[in-house]
Amino acid sequence: MKTTHLLILLTLFPIILFAKSATITLEWDTFSEADYEGALVLPQKAGKVVEVISGKYPKTSNDGKVSSILSGAEFDTNKQVWEIKELESGIYQFYVTSTFSADEFAEETSQVWSEDTKVTINLKGKLPVIIIPPAEEGLVWHAFNIIGDTKEIVKVNEILPRRKTVYGNIMDAVTGKSIKDVTIIMKEKITDEIVAQGESDSLGNYCFSIPIGYFELKFIKKGYISYTMPLEMWEAEFPVRIDGHLSSILTKLQHRIVLSWGAEPQDLDAHLIGPNPNSKEPFHISYRNMRVFEKQHFLDRDDTNSYGPETITMNRLDPGIYTYCVHDYSNSSSSRSKRLSYSNAVIRVYRENNLINEIHIPQREFGTMWRVLQIDGNTGEIEILDEMKYESNPDKIQ
Repeated sequence: MKTTHLLILLTLFPIILFAKSATITLEWDTFSEADYEGALVLPQKAGKVVEVISGKYPKTSNDGKVSSILSGAEFDTNKQVWEIKELESGIYQFYVTSTFSADEFAEETSQVWSEDTKVTINLKGKLPVIIIPPAEEGLVWHAFNIIGDTKEIVKVNEILPRRKTVYGNIMDAVTGKSIKDVTIIMKEKITDEIVAQGESDSLGNYCFSIPIGYFELKFIKKGYISYTMPLEMWEAEFPVRIDGHLSSILTKLQHRIVLSWGAEPQDLDAHLIGPNPNSKEPFHISYRNMRVFEKQHFLDRDDTNSYGPETITMNRLDPGIYTYCVHDYSNSSSSRSKRLSYSNAVIRVYRENNLINEIHIPQREFGTMWRVLQIDGNTGEIEILDEMKYESNPDKIQ
């Protein structure tokens, strides 16, 4: 196997407090033009197709704010450069692929990323931060993201199987254990045509190669409540991770709230505040107090390593108001973070054997606490709050 020394140099130039422009440089130690291709995926704008700026050929974004240029001499092909004149709201994603790893050869072609491969990031004149990819087999390296609103660099550092792929892991929302033999059906959204179907393996994993388009992904398993996820494979053709967190069928009067999210932030916490028949003070379920009323309400699972799930089960409702919130514990001390809003967090509310609500976190919002919903214990009615605020103290969430 050929050893390479791959370097991504990201330089952000500070203006007053926060940088507005950036330069990304991809370098490696071979002079073969076909070796690597970097790709900068720009934030998606409402109603517009996602733009991808490849580093292989000179290209400028539609708004003129992002350009890729081949730097150096005519034959200096081991370098690709991107210039961002002004970082905008949203997430910039940076990928590296081997140009020998075309989709038609994906089943036969593999690559283990070398330990000599590295990403070097320079931010505001500080010492470089080096990211070394895991020595795993795969064809796509998702190196990092930039949150344009706050100019934060998020290390993703994940090796993915190949382009144009949906993949993920399916687990029990209560126990966190992987579930095998879950049927996954992917349909074209408009025509309802099945484009892929399969089952999760013994570790709960699945992976499909898919075309570009709009799809729906359904997870089905006997004894669990089925649900469907939307899936968009856009022109960028990079892998999409969708995990399935399945709730077992509930008994009468039971409610279950399941929190799922993406790779960042690592630690989101579910909080439930509600009426306490034994006290004038409301109860507060979180990772600090996972049980109340002896077998009545539970935080079934506290996840601290990304994706979730975090699950709260209520065996019955008492008179009064229940408030459910999500706290960004990873960035709780920040007073200007937007990482929670870019977590792709989803709340699913189950009653008996039905999924009755699904709430997606609002994006481009400042805050470390998401007040999601309230449940009226008298009627069972659910009110969607969808409010973003700052809160550093988990005990003060309400």
